[in-house]
Order: sequence, then structure tokens, then C-alpha cells
Amino acid sequence: PGGACGILVFWPAAVLTSFPAFIIVNFIVGLGLSTLEISANPFIALCGPMEYVEVRLNLSQGFQAIGTVVAPLIAQKALFGQSNDAPSLIKTQYAYLALSLFSVALAVAFFYVPLPEATDQELEDACERMDNANYASVGGVRVIWYTLALGAFAMFCYVGAQEVLATTFDSYLAIVAPTFNETNYMAIAHTLFAVSRFVAAGAGLIIKPRLLLVFFLTGTIVFSALAMNFTGSTATAMALMVFFFEGPLFALIFAQSIRGMGKYTKDGSVVLIAAVCGGGVFPGLSYVASKAQNSQYALCVSVAGFAGAILLPFFLNLNPLARTLCDPLKDPSELTEEDLPGSSTSSVASRALSFFSIRRKSAGEMKTEWRERQASADSTASPGAYPL
Repeated sequence: PGGACGILVFWPAAVLTSFPAFIIVNFIVGLGLSTLEISANPFIALCGPMEYVEVRLNLSQGFQAIGTVVAPLIAQKALFGQSNDAPSLIKTQYAYLALSLFSVALAVAFFYVPLPEATDQELEDACERMDNANYASVGGVRVIWYTLALGAFAMFCYVGAQEVLATTFDSYLAIVAPTFNETNYMAIAHTLFAVSRFVAAGAGLIIKPRLLLVFFLTGTIVFSALAMNFTGSTATAMALMVFFFEGPLFALIFAQSIRGMGKYTKDGSVVLIAAVCGGGVFPGLSYVASKAQNSQYALCVSVAGFAGAILLPFFLNLNPLARTLCDPLKDPSELTEEDLPGSSTSSVASRALSFFSIRRKSAGEMKTEWRERQASADSTASPGAYPL
């Protein structure tokens, strides 16, 4: 509804051709979108097996990214054509009216659909682990808070770095490849952005999310640096590869930052979505850099942003407690001796557990404990609880 209200306000803003009114429109739409992100992402994360959180988020984000491919093409070809003057803006008001009505209809549909809801206690039950990794602490502070803090910082830096390239791509092409069509190459960039999310979703079925995060963040750093130092088709290809490696980062950062938070999941989601404000900070820094030299040099801000974001995967991979927390677990009812912490095939988890002097339990003991916890949770859960 917030987004729909913002879209409707565009009508008087277009008629008045008022820039302040247009800023208000963007604020209202942004408020609606942030509310949607805060509620939708945890919902997707919790509705299904916990070991596939990153897969589900990347799939949903992939379909969202398809919209970023189609929308600019429609706006460029169908709405604005070759003109961006005031009369052409007024003509688009009917398109915005249609979008607003569609948003309202969608909100009404979701209001009446019997979607599951979860209380704080049910969220706490959903993150229960046999190894108690979500209760691990360092220096008296639970690991989940370190993960959330680094996740928020990574989100701030990543979104900021992403927006630097998105806002300077046209001027970047004008420098490195002035004969290239900006609209066509931006469409290619958005397509690669969407495709990479589906690729990451598939890869998440066989590769641990923390390793995927290292891979894609490293790719953004490498190709951003290369894009600063080449010209022509090579530079364009490097910039396009940055778009590809950016795609899955939001879902990977978000999912791993809220893993194990339980009743604090909603609060963590708010913090992570608020961290997206980096997208409003970094472009200003890149503008200063571009004025100092040019738009190609301004990509150094992107490199710095992606480098800052990589602190999160470093923490998740190098800290044994964080590594145990962020690695997805199988359904406990399907555990075997080989899957258990402390087994010969689970040395990493064994080292993490030994830090807390947790003895190794047999598969039978852990299954029994899991069933008891499930029975306790089921006896107190509401009918609309999230499925695990």
C-alpha cells in the first residue's frame, strides 16, 4: 500500500512538474518497498527447510531482477521514447495509475490469503539446533550479534558499491567505449544480474553459502579493479562481469546474517534493510572521485566498498563458531552418525563443539532429543506457525 500511495502521488508531481514533489514520491515508494523487504525476506527464509534459505532467497530475488531487465526497456521504448521533456512525463501518469491499482489489488489478495505467521517463540523454535551453535558466544557476546553487525556492514558496503556502477555506467561507457549504446548494454548488465541469481540458487544446492559469498564478492573486487584499467570492449566486458557477480550478494548476505537469530529475526531484518542506505552514500563519494579524474577512476569507490563487504565471509569462514552457525544443517530426523558433530567426517564442527566441551552424542540420542523438542514446540505453536 505504501508503494501504491507513492505511485499515486506521482500524478500531481508530474502535472506540476515539481522536483520536490518527485522526491516525496520516491520517499513514499521507498518506505513501502522497505516494509515489503523487511517482511518478505524473512518469510521466504523461514518457509521451508532451513538448509535451503539462500536458495529460496536467490530464486525469489532472481524473479525480482527480471523486472529490472524489463522495466527500463518498457520505460525507454514505450513510455518516454526519444523525449524526456515535461509533456512526456505527464503522459506516463496513466501508466503509474495502472501500477498503483495493481499494487493495491495485490495487497488485498495477500490480505485474504491464509499465509502462515510466526510468534517470537515460534521463530526461536525454528532456529533450534542440536549443536546449540546459535547460543555460542565470544567474549560474552553471542556469535549471532557479531554476524549481524558484520552482515549489516557488508550490506551497507555492497549496496553502495553496486549503486556506484549503476549510476556511473552511462558515463563510464562514454569514456571507455563511446560508440556503444548505453541502453542496450545496461539491458545486458541487468540480464547478467538476474541470471547470476538463478546460477547461485542452483549452486547453493551443492556448495556452502559462505563459500559462494567469498566467490561472488571476490569476483566483484577483481572485475571492478580490472574495469578501472582497460578500455574498449575489454573494459565493457569487465564492467558487465561486475554486474554478474553482484547479483546473488543480497540474498547471501541477508540469509547468513539472520541465521540462528530466532526471536530476533525481525529486528535483524530491519537492521539489514536499513543498511541498504549505503546506496545513497557511495554514489556521492564516486561523484567526488569522478570530478577529481573521471567516471572510470570513480570505480575505485566500488572496489573499496566490495573490499569492505568481504569482512563478513572472512569472519564466517575463519571463525570456527561462526562457520558452524552459518553452515546449513540437515533435518535432524534424517541425521546419521556421519552427519553428527564430532564424527570423522565433521572435524570442523567437532572443533567448534569442543570449544564448549560439548560431548558427542549418538544419532539415536540426538534424534530422541530432537523429537522431544519438536513435541514441545508443537504443543505451544499456533495454527499459523511456519513450517520447518
